[in-house]
Amino acid sequence: MSKEKIIRIYEERAKKIKTVDNKKVFLKEYRKSLLSNAKGQVLEVGVGRGTNFQFYPSKVKITAVDFSPSLLEIAKSTAIKEGIQVEFVVSDVEKLEFKENSFDTIVSTLSLCAYDDPVKVLNNFNKLCKSDGQILLLEHGVSSNKLFGRILNKFLNVIDEWNVTNMGCHSNRDILKAVKESNIKVERVETCLLGTHYLIWAKSNHGRNDY
Repeated sequence: MSKEKIIRIYEERAKKIKTVDNKKVFLKEYRKSLLSNAKGQVLEVGVGRGTNFQFYPSKVKITAVDFSPSLLEIAKSTAIKEGIQVEFVVSDVEKLEFKENSFDTIVSTLSLCAYDDPVKVLNNFNKLCKSDGQILLLEHGVSSNKLFGRILNKFLNVIDEWNVTNMGCHSNRDILKAVKESNIKVERVETCLLGTHYLIWAKSNHGRNDY
């Protein structure tokens, strides 16, 4: 599917959901656990409606990127509601043009599913992150659950085409494989929802720069 069509899908979704209900945030406690570690200059990609803004520490400075202008308009309202200052950038995450070593923290929550080449995106995170910086991920994909994983993954494979066509994202990405193939250095991994969602705390790894 072309990137233009994916953007149209997200633009249509933005028309249906205008605000963030803080009481009904998906994976709220997991987001809070992950993002409480954010510090300094933060780059959040695929920011959507600004769902994560409520979970950031008060002193961070956020640059928020999304390829959907309509979603960013909602995110601007969310930032005002949360009383935080955010710089907003309309951009395809796969074509980010920030300077290398620009950010202390890079955040992606539920966005790797939408990119053609998630490994390339992660390698770009490694490049944009400072040498002592961190990369915080909350992503979904194939299950790592030993008991139910085989059944769940068959289901995710079956619905993948529908998911891409209607939601603009893949349901069966192998998140751990992508992370391991990338240049970032994983420090900690937790899973939830029967191993289909991954919380990943990682560091930049400028010793690996084969991007």
